[in-house]
Amino acid sequence: MRLSEGGTCLTDEGAKMVSLKLAICDDDRSSLLEHRSMLELIFKKNDIKVQIELFYNCKELAFALEDEEDKIDLVFLDINMPEMSGVEMAHWIREKNCRCDIIFLTASQSHMLDAFDVGALHYIVKNLTPYEKIEEICLKAAALISKRKNEVITVTCAGESRVVSVPNVLYFEVQNYVIVIHYENERFEFYSTLGKIENSLIGRGFVRVHRSYLVNVAHIKALYRQEVTLSNGASIPVGRKFVEEIRQYIQDYSSAAMGNTSQGVPPKHDTVLSEA
Repeated sequence: MRLSEGGTCLTDEGAKMVSLKLAICDDDRSSLLEHRSMLELIFKKNDIKVQIELFYNCKELAFALEDEEDKIDLVFLDINMPEMSGVEMAHWIREKNCRCDIIFLTASQSHMLDAFDVGALHYIVKNLTPYEKIEEICLKAAALISKRKNEVITVTCAGESRVVSVPNVLYFEVQNYVIVIHYENERFEFYSTLGKIENSLIGRGFVRVHRSYLVNVAHIKALYRQEVTLSNGASIPVGRKFVEEIRQYIQDYSSAAMGNTSQGVPPKHDTVLSEA
């Protein structure tokens, strides 16, 4: 798929597999080591590069996610753990809108419905789910994450180009008839129109919040009457006529993401519908 307009080009690189960062959280050390070895074997066999971090409790995992929330792609969670269960941890992940997928890896068979509530990709039962099924689950998760990461937008101006992963785009803004793309800790100016960019990104989680701003819903942390706060701390003004539309868009986007885990993780926002 390739959509072009002016100084931008949106590309889906499809099947290209990316390196993944995984986390396993389990209070049983032997189980942690056993499943790390299993996952390493599965991904190595299928030529997928992974980095696996181990966590003995949910508190440690929470600290890691807060510190590098955009770097962990997939979390494998045990359920029966002291202080905070895996289900509680999964809800925390969603409430904090960490952009990682979740797979439950547990001896418990009684929490499968909870997996749907948090949009988990799958539910693996220790010593019961066959190895072949676990491999299938892992490969589907890797393909889903890679597809999400592989979609990029290329922006060009004065002979200089930037290739930006769509999930990493924070927002676009208009400044003196020039479009500025903000992503990670970078920005780049190019010539186009916000309308053209908005049309090319339909269905990819971008919403107009102001006549001069197009924002990635996945990075909205809070929605107020006059502004939205993004994951990097930036405050973006909200046009009065856009408030209800933004609110509805966020609700619909959240429902769609939670209702269909094949679309990836839910949007990364903790929306505050405030009158402030």
